[in-house]
Formats: sequence, structure tokens, C-alpha cells
Amino acid sequence: MHSSKIPRLSPFLSLFIMLSITACGGSAAPDAVEIPTTSTATEQSQVDIDHSAGHCAAAPEFASHSLATHTATDSGDWSDTATWGGNVPEQDAIVVIPEGLTVSLTQQLDTRLSLVRIDGTLTFSPNQDTRLLVDTLYSSCSGTLQIGTADTPIEASTKAEVIFIDEGPVNDSSLLSRGAILAGTTTIYGAEKTHRAIISPQAEQGAQTINLRTTPSGWEVGDQLVITGTRMFDPASDEIRVISEVNGDQVYLDQPLAYDHTAPTPELNVYVANVTRNVEFRSENTEIAHRGHIMFMSSQVDINFAQFTELGRTDKTRPLDDVEFVFDDPESNGDDAPASATVIALGGSNVRGRYAVHFHQIGTHAESMAALVKGSVVFKGPGWGFVNHSSHVNFIDNVAYDLQGAGFYTEAGDEIGSLEGNIAIRSVNSSFTLDDQNAIDPDLRAARMDYGHDGDGFWLTGPRVRLINNVSAGASAHGFIYWSDGIINPAADIATRVSIPVSQLANGHLIPNRESVPVWWAPMAESRGNESYGATIGFRIRYIHAKNYLGRDEQSDFHHSPPQAYIDTLTPSVNDLTVWGSRDGVLLNYNERLSLFDANIYGVGKEASEFSFNEGTAKSGVGLDISNDSTHGPGRIENVEITGFGMGTALPVNSRWEINNMQLHNNRTDMLFIEPENDSTALFFNNLSYQSFMIHEQPDATELPEYVVVSNSQ
Repeated sequence: MHSSKIPRLSPFLSLFIMLSITACGGSAAPDAVEIPTTSTATEQSQVDIDHSAGHCAAAPEFASHSLATHTATDSGDWSDTATWGGNVPEQDAIVVIPEGLTVSLTQQLDTRLSLVRIDGTLTFSPNQDTRLLVDTLYSSCSGTLQIGTADTPIEASTKAEVIFIDEGPVNDSSLLSRGAILAGTTTIYGAEKTHRAIISPQAEQGAQTINLRTTPSGWEVGDQLVITGTRMFDPASDEIRVISEVNGDQVYLDQPLAYDHTAPTPELNVYVANVTRNVEFRSENTEIAHRGHIMFMSSQVDINFAQFTELGRTDKTRPLDDVEFVFDDPESNGDDAPASATVIALGGSNVRGRYAVHFHQIGTHAESMAALVKGSVVFKGPGWGFVNHSSHVNFIDNVAYDLQGAGFYTEAGDEIGSLEGNIAIRSVNSSFTLDDQNAIDPDLRAARMDYGHDGDGFWLTGPRVRLINNVSAGASAHGFIYWSDGIINPAADIATRVSIPVSQLANGHLIPNRESVPVWWAPMAESRGNESYGATIGFRIRYIHAKNYLGRDEQSDFHHSPPQAYIDTLTPSVNDLTVWGSRDGVLLNYNERLSLFDANIYGVGKEASEFSFNEGTAKSGVGLDISNDSTHGPGRIENVEITGFGMGTALPVNSRWEINNMQLHNNRTDMLFIEPENDSTALFFNNLSYQSFMIHEQPDATELPEYVVVSNSQ
């Protein structure tokens, strides 16, 4: 598409997350909450809204019917002149498929199209190679994009491609075009493949054959595999190989492995992922500013076994420059969850919302239909891979490889759905740095609501998405991180922080006379069976029910804590967690009532692990840290093994805790006790195995503190 082909948008297009900020020259603020004319921004955050219905109100101007050069006149084959009333779409065409008509693609097109608008149906042949070369693919709410079905998937021997072409810079004023903006029904079924497998026995340098614990389905000669990296302090030590032969659970590689791919013990899992699919969306030009992106604006999405290659323009290696926030508290820099802010447009090109696979503000009703993405791959990108933004989405059995921001991301904090059975590999930001205390500061760009920029496998901005049986293998920052204070969406000149309607909460009836609560008061969804290796920090949670840190009752009505009767129903927990090969294991500070059950936490070895107390920030070289003065119980730590750290665990200074069946061994020091915040602090250990401890600022102490009670120690 030549730059002259796409008209510029008007500065106000609320349907497509743009907001004119006239005080700043009328430039658009991307990725904003849509504001209905019948309510204020605050009211919107407090009522149940089906965002996807609002997305049907209008089309972006660059997809206007008035711009069409070719409109289908009958259902039929794309290449049949009768389908188009005599003229098949030509180079640079702007194409419309009207409602009620079905156009079928049955070949690999060479024609480079500016835009295809689907109001009817566009299908791809399941048994012939197909290709669409297009700058922008748009479906309205009546439209259907169908690339295979559950009954008739794209056959394994065929390939279906959508290539986002580059004929010059993206030139609409919102920088929304170039990619797929899909507000209708999307159905994709590629050939089924096992997305990940456990290597058993673990693979060593020089091996050209790997053995798998189970026999994979759909793996074929020519498929690309990623053998996850296990080298200490090298989150990018994975290797890509091509399958040369498959014989049951034995897979032959095109080249020998350059590194060992082994864990500290054979009981820990090392994974390989298959990143080849026969339905592929990809960018023709991988230069960041020229890439495509995919935005879904409907819950009618059923994606299975598709590949998304080199997509996304939001660049997490540098700050966003679309808007900034002036917070209602003049002393705030955004890292203390201010309730609202004035939004200032900056007019830059690194705008939020242009991700590889992005579900945008579809709605978060618990009873709503969930969109599904299963068995699919996001392969390389400068930002985030699979993104749920204020939507109901189930991401199941997917692979995210080489995303510089995060592999999987929930953006605003109100999201629901699940992340289940996925794997994120090489979540490494090339510009990642530690602060002056060797800590990671996710709030570094909070003044622009710019998060998830350090290289994280899984980032959750709220607690409502189920996190089950996922794997993070190689991350410059976190394998998994919950940063559960929500964001301020740039929705208006004065924008408010995302909150959760009380009507959507279990036991919400215990919160009378209030329509919504901050994200950190929503019940935490199930977190179970997750594995992280090769990260700086394996697993980190902040702001779950953070009354003492964020519940500043005197600051605003927004921050006011709910009644204690509701708080007493909250029992958040992390279950069946495995972390290994990380500088820091599990950090659970700035939370309340959060428990940990059944965790195996392995470090990099006590010889290589250096503990640092880091006054005022996260400790480093620690296996389990629950010692922050804003960390409160009641809580339980149960069935936890910690091995190979400078400090095994830093223990709580507030509230009552029960710690059962904890084993600490091969750490430089096993336990750190810090002077408690008050007289009510009590730690009750049962079945504790340890060799050493220390009390902060009491180097000569030989007895455990008085607030510690131990039964059955070894």
C-alpha cells in the first residue's frame, strides 16, 4: 500500500481507542477506554459494560465503504471475475466483501492489496495453499474471517498465509492500520500439534537426538523446535533446531546442540517447544515501525494452531511516547496507585496497543463468552505476545518466543479468563538493566502507565485470571509477575484507575453502598502448577489485598478499604510452584493474606548466589522473601523446599503465620529474621529443617527470636 492510499483518520475515533485531547493540539491518545455518552469515566469503571457492542458503532475512516475500489457482487471464488462484477481486485485495491456474501480464497495471491474489509465472510481453502498479501485486514461486527473449522481444519500438507505488506510508513493519524483489526467473528483451525514436551533424559551438548517423555502429535520433518535454555545467568541460551526425523518419542535434529540443556536435578523439567504452524500471519518487513499487529474487538474468536510471526509495533525496549499522566497527588510519580490523572498527549510514534495478538476491551462479564486462543505461537516481537486487555479470554497451550516485553500479558487489571498450559521462552529485553541496588523496578515508567518492559514470561496486572500449568523458560526479569494495582487508562482529559464492579465479585454483597473497588481487592483466581527457570526473579507477586500499603483511607474514596467482613472471605494462595535457575526465587511482598503451598525453589547454587539486604527495595539472592514491612498475614507457608541461595528465606515481620514442612538446605544462610513491626507478630513453625539462621543487625545472635515458635525441627 502506497502511503497515499490510506486516508488519515479524524483525531477523534473512540471506537478504536483514540481520544482527541484538544488542549494538546488534538493528537490522539491510543488504547483509551471507550467513554459512552451516557456516563462519566468514573461511572464506566463501576458498571458492567459490554465493550464489544460498542466496537460495532462505526468503522475506522481508512476502512470506509466510500473508499472501496472493488466490492464483491456475488458469493464465489476470489479469482472469479463473476464474484466482483467483472473485475478481480488489482494492485493497491481497497476491497469490500458485503454482508451476506461469502468469498473463498483458493490460491496463493500475488496481488498486493491496500485493504480488505469483511462485512460478509472470507474463507480460506482447507486443502489448497492460500496466501493473502494485504496492508490492513478489517472485519466489521457482521464479518467473518474463516481459516479452517473444527470439522475441516487446514490440512497439514497445506499452508494458509496472511502477510502484512509494507508499501511505506503507517500513515493514519492513530497508527492503527497495517495489520488485522477484527471486530467480527474469527475462526482459525490449523493442523493440530503438541505445543511443548518434556525432554527426558535431559539433553547434553553435542546431542543430535532428543528423547521426549511422551510421544508428540503432529510433529513433522521440517518443523522448527526451540530447545529451552538452562545456562545459569543466560536467559537467551535456548537453541532453535529443525526436525530431520521423528520416531515415536525420539526426535532427530538437523544440527547437534551447542549447549547442555540440563537442570540441577533430573526431577526438574526441561522443555522443548514446536513453533511451526500451517496457518501463519506475519509481517513482510520486520522493521518495528513497519510491522503488522492484530487487534481483536469481539469475543467471537476461536483460534487454534496458528502462528503469528514478527508482529507488533509497540516497542518495549524504549518508553512509550503517546501520552503521559499528571497525577492527582502532586507528590506521586505513579508507583503508589493514584486514583486519577490528567492525560497529556505527547504525539509520539511508540504508541500502546499495537501488539502481536491483542484482545482489546471486549468486556469482563463472568457470564460472557470467552474468546479462545489454543495451540498457537507468537514468534518474535518488540513488545508483548498474547495480550488480554479488559476482556474474557482463555489462552491455552500456546508458545510465546522471543518477546522483548512479555510473552503473556493482562493489561489493565480487570481481565478474566485463563492462562493455562502455555510456555514463554526467551522473554528477554535487550535494553533491560537493574537499578543501583541490583533490583528490578517494574514501576520505572509508571508516569506513563508503561509496564511490562523488562522481559517477563507472564505479567498479570490484576488477580482475576487463572494461572495454571504454565512454563516460563528464560526471562531477563521475571518468569511470572503479578503487579495487581491496575492501571489508569488514558480515557479522557481526567482519567481514572481501573476498578472492579462489586456486582462481579464473589461475596460482593458484603460491600454495601459502593459500586466498585480497586483491582487489588478482587479475589485472586487459581494459581497452580506453574514452572519458571532461567529468570532473574522466578515468581513475584505484589498488591494482593494490599490494605496496609495501598488502602490509604484518608487519601480518597477510591482507596478506602472494603468492610472487614468482605476481607475475611479472601484466601489468596499460590500452589504447586516450581522455580529453578534464578537469582531470586519467590518474592511475596506488599501482599496480605497470601499463602504458599507446595513449592520447590532452587537457586543458582550457594557458591554463585550473593545475598543483598537492599534497604527499601527487594532483597536479592533470596529463595523466598516475605519480609517486607507492608507484607501482612494471616498466612500459611506449607510444604516448601528451598535450595541453593545466598539466603534461603527472609521471614515475615507482621501478623501471624503458620509455616509447616519447610526444608532449607545448601544455602549460605537458611533463614533471616528481622525485628517485627509490632507485638502481634508470631511465626509458628512445624517440621522445620535448617542448618543456619541470622537476625538482622544482631550478628552474634545464637537463639531464635521470642516471637518464633518451632515444633519438630531438624
